[in-house]
Amino acid sequence: MLLYGPVGFVDFDGTGFTSSDVKAALATMSGDITVRVNSGGGLAFDGIAIHNALQAHPGKVTAIVDALAASAATLPIMAADTIVMNEGALIMIHDPSAISFGTSESHRKAADVLDLLGEQAAGIYARRSGLPIEAVRAIMRAETWFDGPGAEENGFADLVLASPPEEAMAFDFSLYAHAPAHLMRMSRPIQRQDLPSWTTAAPAAHEEEATMPVTAPAEPSVSARDLTADIMSRCRAARLSLEEASEVLAKATSPDMARDLIIDMVAARDPSPEPRPHLPTSAVGLEPLRQRAYEDALHAKMTGRSVEGQARHFASMRLPDLARSFAEDIGISGARMWTPRQAVEWATSTSGRSNFLAGPRMNAGMHSTSDFPALLGGVAHKVAMDAYQAAESPLMRLVRIMNTSDFKPIQASRLSEMPSLEEVPEAGEYTYGSRAETSETFSIKTYGRMFAITRQALINDDLSMLATPMVEFGRAASRKEADLLAALLANDGPTLDDGTALFATSRSNKASTGSGISVSSLSDGRQAMRNTKGIDGTTFLNLAPRYLVVGTAKETEAEQALAALDAAAQEDVNVFAGRLEILVEPRIAGNRWMLFADPAQASVLGAAWLDGQRGPNLLMREGWEVDGTEYRARLDFGCGALGWRGAYLNPGN
Repeated sequence: MLLYGPVGFVDFDGTGFTSSDVKAALATMSGDITVRVNSGGGLAFDGIAIHNALQAHPGKVTAIVDALAASAATLPIMAADTIVMNEGALIMIHDPSAISFGTSESHRKAADVLDLLGEQAAGIYARRSGLPIEAVRAIMRAETWFDGPGAEENGFADLVLASPPEEAMAFDFSLYAHAPAHLMRMSRPIQRQDLPSWTTAAPAAHEEEATMPVTAPAEPSVSARDLTADIMSRCRAARLSLEEASEVLAKATSPDMARDLIIDMVAARDPSPEPRPHLPTSAVGLEPLRQRAYEDALHAKMTGRSVEGQARHFASMRLPDLARSFAEDIGISGARMWTPRQAVEWATSTSGRSNFLAGPRMNAGMHSTSDFPALLGGVAHKVAMDAYQAAESPLMRLVRIMNTSDFKPIQASRLSEMPSLEEVPEAGEYTYGSRAETSETFSIKTYGRMFAITRQALINDDLSMLATPMVEFGRAASRKEADLLAALLANDGPTLDDGTALFATSRSNKASTGSGISVSSLSDGRQAMRNTKGIDGTTFLNLAPRYLVVGTAKETEAEQALAALDAAAQEDVNVFAGRLEILVEPRIAGNRWMLFADPAQASVLGAAWLDGQRGPNLLMREGWEVDGTEYRARLDFGCGALGWRGAYLNPGN
């Protein structure tokens, strides 16, 4: 595995890697692996994620530093079982840094976050090197560069090879306070594929004991180099061929013209770009309270709810105004001059910041970015989840939640009860007992819908057109789950592994004749559950009913049957008052009613979501068939019967 270039993003020359890239590659690998590193640094959190992914790899991991592992690039190699450095190779360890904007309190909070991130990185270095945490923190604060022998002596490497080193990957080494001279000579600004180039000024002169370089991005200018780099990044993002990119370069005289040419080429070649999920991310330089204020303001505009705190400042803003304000907060110069069209396109773009020559500022070594589309998508997802949770079926109270990471059948196996303990006489031997096993299976499936919101609606600030489908998506997901669960309880339920239905008189969990809900019929059901025997056929499970499940036809009768009465005689006392919880599900037809034990005591129904993510998963993409943004709600869900013990059916009358 080659980890060459910036950590966490792709440079304009095509080099670089992300934690997602590494995880995808590891999924195809087995056994021992070798990771070769040549990187000047990048995103701290991607570095930590890659470190954790390598640490979880089941085989032996050998990391070879071909030329340089600096800043965030040192975190992945610390997960290796063996760290090898080529002769002449270097590693550099320092404190993370960031640019913050706002009040003095904002800067203090940003510093607190950096301190916490530094402590986390120090823990990784200390565990690998064996050095005390205080010594590691001193190394980090001093921005320490190690050659092979120095790294080996301090526990950051295990072996130094006497082989010529590779040339260090290009990087803006001027961002580091003590970079070696030969690296400074090859320094150049770095640039994300989806962002224009940024020239970053060298750190101000400071004393040796300075702990964190302070850098300030220079204002971008639309030079020929910037225009070429921007066009090439757009072409790479659109996956144009070299011939197509050359044609765009030859014809385009502005970013807007390049964008139009690329859109025409992509539309002619592949009108259906793959959507990608959007989740809320934290913006660099944006204090958590202010980001939360943006989220609350967007949420209020979608739902009509009132806002409090900082969000009141944004309550009267239209979507284009919110986008401009957010862009200014994260340091995009000139954002206040954007037209409503430009602001909305920036706010809903799922391909980064390619529509504008100004982009989020990046700082040295360990970087962060912000994503307003993710913020907007995250708020829309919250609206959908609010509706999903509000519409949850009461039948969900009956299920045992199970985990799955794929669409393979989920097998729920049960061993019988432990055999009775037998007396062991003095000097006697212990004997083995046998246990029976039952097994039921079900699978999750994918359900979904799409809708689009036009660019005109967003420019007109009509976020209700986004909120309404989100609410419906949430409710639809909950309805689908309820439909599938109710189907399991229809008639006598599904046929289980033993060839008999879930409810059957032969199991003694179905009344032979139907009756209304009364103390007498409830008593019969309770007695049947108490007398239920385990898989071994001999052990009494002594199950107690907790839920009375009915349809709308039996709701009033159920409430009357469980009502507490002032009885004059002992035989008139309602013993079930306050002992059962009524669950009313309109999908349960007719007069039938059921008793269920607590799923923690006996699991009758099981449910699972892919990777444990409940509710609809929202994805978004820039529209091609429509001029706007397309959204897709996807639900990966499955349910099934896990066994019959713990449930009782009365057909009713």
